[in-house]
Amino acid sequence: MIRPPAWAVAAMLMLGGLWYCSLARVFYQNDFRAYWIAGHAAGSGLDPYTNNVAHGADFEDAGWREASSRFLYPPTSLLLFAPLGKLSYNAAKAVFTLLIFAALLASLLLLYRDLAVDAVWIVLLAASPPVLANFDRGQIDLLVLLLLVLAWYRVETPIAGLALAAAVLFKLFPVLLLLWLLAYRKTGTVLWTIVFLAAGTAATLLLWPARYFLECSQTLFHPDHSLLPMLANVPYGTAKFVSGGKVYLDKLWLFSSWNNPLGLMGRWGLPLAAVAVLAGLWWLRSRKVDEQLSYFAFMFVTLAANMRLWPMGFVLYFPVCLAMLAKAGKDWLAAIVLVVPLFLPNAYPLGISRLPLAMLALAFALWRLGFATRPASPPITETL
Repeated sequence: MIRPPAWAVAAMLMLGGLWYCSLARVFYQNDFRAYWIAGHAAGSGLDPYTNNVAHGADFEDAGWREASSRFLYPPTSLLLFAPLGKLSYNAAKAVFTLLIFAALLASLLLLYRDLAVDAVWIVLLAASPPVLANFDRGQIDLLVLLLLVLAWYRVETPIAGLALAAAVLFKLFPVLLLLWLLAYRKTGTVLWTIVFLAAGTAATLLLWPARYFLECSQTLFHPDHSLLPMLANVPYGTAKFVSGGKVYLDKLWLFSSWNNPLGLMGRWGLPLAAVAVLAGLWWLRSRKVDEQLSYFAFMFVTLAANMRLWPMGFVLYFPVCLAMLAKAGKDWLAAIVLVVPLFLPNAYPLGISRLPLAMLALAFALWRLGFATRPASPPITETL
């Protein structure tokens, strides 16, 4: 099969992107609402981790009435959200939607140009439920995807450190990729990442109080969940939220935080996630898996550390999925098994979780393509 040029694939994706971007007009984008309110609060001299609804309708958040806000991200992410908070909500929502679509387009084109994968897989992934969920919720995961993909393609350069640091500043869990970089002796990228992390943290401390870091940790590990059971128990249908006199839609059939079963194990969740992440790194490093595939696979494995994994985060499965599809070639069984987890319906009513299913699919493909039987590399301890 002749692969279309990258510009043709970009044209197809942009055509579909017109529909995605149109969603910004009618969707409430529940997650972005939390980002925007936090940025607006920070720019107004208010605490972004506190519910500021008493200060006016701009801080109204879909009926949220807890003392803390729904903002669960580190204060360093305000470097992005505070400028957006200076715009009106509708204008900021449009800008953010264009930003995450550009990130999706750039990520898929980078992967398409590098991997020998058919264009049909690129189009299928772009049309998958995790992508739609990102636009429905207004999530930052597509931007994180681009930053982590860029970090690989510019590894051992300052750009890689900047990209990885930005991903960590926006969303903490990518910091686990430093383990992979150390295991594979990418010390240059590790050092650049630390430099840019320090710069971003310093800039945050210059602009906002240091107590925000403590409040973030308290909110992150002891969040108010009063809204979540309501959403989880209504997995299908459409909700209507009112903001500024305008009615927005929210697709509840995309909701479900129960994609990672470790999140249901209480205090055992994080220790088990640490074991899963370290075991994944050990296996990838101990087998002769090429570095690119290993990096993409570990990027996906780090999702185990996200105790409240939502469908949007599964865009981090795209790079390893495409890399494996390229290696699968005409092995249609392996290809179908790899892609199916992305198109499963909401996990909650089925009593299943997407993360272990996707990991099983990846393990099956690795086994079928012979990676599980390859001779081992030197022990990981010899590389540290």
